[in-house]
Amino acid sequence: MSLLLTGGGNSSRSAPPSSSSFVLEIDTGLSAGTTMSLAMTGAYDITIDWGDTTVQTLTGSNTTITHNYGVDDQFTISIDGTAFAIGVFNAATANSNKIVRCTSFGNLGLTAISGIFRGATNLVEVPATLPSTITGLGLRRVFFGCTSFNQDLSGWNVSAVTSLDNLFRGCTSFNQDLSGWDVSAVTSFFYMFAFGCPFNQNISGWDVSNVTDARMFTSSTALSTANYNALLAGWSAQTLRSAVSLDAGSTKYSDVASRAILTGAPNSWTITDGGLL
Repeated sequence: MSLLLTGGGNSSRSAPPSSSSFVLEIDTGLSAGTTMSLAMTGAYDITIDWGDTTVQTLTGSNTTITHNYGVDDQFTISIDGTAFAIGVFNAATANSNKIVRCTSFGNLGLTAISGIFRGATNLVEVPATLPSTITGLGLRRVFFGCTSFNQDLSGWNVSAVTSLDNLFRGCTSFNQDLSGWDVSAVTSFFYMFAFGCPFNQNISGWDVSNVTDARMFTSSTALSTANYNALLAGWSAQTLRSAVSLDAGSTKYSDVASRAILTGAPNSWTITDGGLL
């Protein structure tokens, strides 16, 4: 289901966003057309100020809301109320490449933002912290294809999240320190840094004791041998799930002993990498 709303030709607002608002900054001139779409997954009861004097109060579920601005300009969208999730897991939201910033996640009670910025090639900024209501599968594919994004995310608390699959897939500028993330509840790293993501950081301290799937974890030679060796040493020292598949691209290793602990019993991991240095 989709709703089409039409707006005016200026960037005035009925009121500034409040501290509890979800806030997006967009530029309709960044791609063809002057429409912007928001995928609302699950139930919602919201008021949207589109930033062009158009304010809509909407209630529903599983709806893509599309607003036509009619002009190329910069606008600030604010959303208040309650919403289960913004974003869709399976496909990029239409016109997501018009998103430049998300300055607040607000107090909507969001439980998931899966795919919220998927395909947002011009995204450069998101909030420094994550809502505590984001749990379980709620972070899948968030930055999928965000080719301009390279922001510090060290303040994000992901301790209640169970899947980080495809999180930075195709995020071809991202290389930030995530060593402080608590991933102890995560079971899936599937395609997390795949398809051109240049992530090359030391994540040897991550608690990966619950991980069951790390296929296509990283891209090509993005991870240095030093950081890969550290990963092997840190992860092999833990009590792990058995028979996990880990793809480390074509990165080479020199820590033979740690890799052997992971591939040997009782861990019995299958590791794909660039081989011995």
